[in-house]
Amino acid sequence: AVVRNFSDQQVMEIALIENLQREDLNAMEVAIAYQNLIDTFSLTQEELSVKVGKSRSHIANFLRLLQLPAKVKDYVSRGTLSMGHARAIAGVKKEKDILNLTERTIAEQWSVRQLEEEIRKLEDQQKKQPKPKKQNRDPYIYALEEDLREYLKTTVKIKTGKDKGKIEIMYYSQDDLQRLLEILQGKITG
Repeated sequence: AVVRNFSDQQVMEIALIENLQREDLNAMEVAIAYQNLIDTFSLTQEELSVKVGKSRSHIANFLRLLQLPAKVKDYVSRGTLSMGHARAIAGVKKEKDILNLTERTIAEQWSVRQLEEEIRKLEDQQKKQPKPKKQNRDPYIYALEEDLREYLKTTVKIKTGKDKGKIEIMYYSQDDLQRLLEILQGKITG
């Protein structure tokens, strides 16, 4: 037998890690345990991966589960939704979509591959939808942009902040840049 002297903190850390190695923990319990170890001992994911003998990506995948909505976490805890399903769903941005995909996965008994295909379809559909244009543009700023576009004969964007902003003037070649510099320096008139 080898006898080692450990501090109270080391004993607690070893006990937590040993409990993590139990076979009967569900994915949510493992995720919570990993987060507790990180918080309690101020570990990075990399340091934790070395201590528990798992890859950093393994640790990261479990920690991502903690970001899921409570209802989905409950499904994972009860085993209604597998770790593989939960990991795929954790990559979805909108909570509404997460909940919808979760319910459909359970109801239709999708495999992880089927779920991933549905997520790809959803992402493709969202990419195709046009993004709404900003309607709150200051008409004065818009008019200034139009005047500058007309005067400089190029694309001009004015971006405003609270007290400051910037003007972006596009050029499309070295000759175009030279032309714009001459206009701005007053060497020629627009």
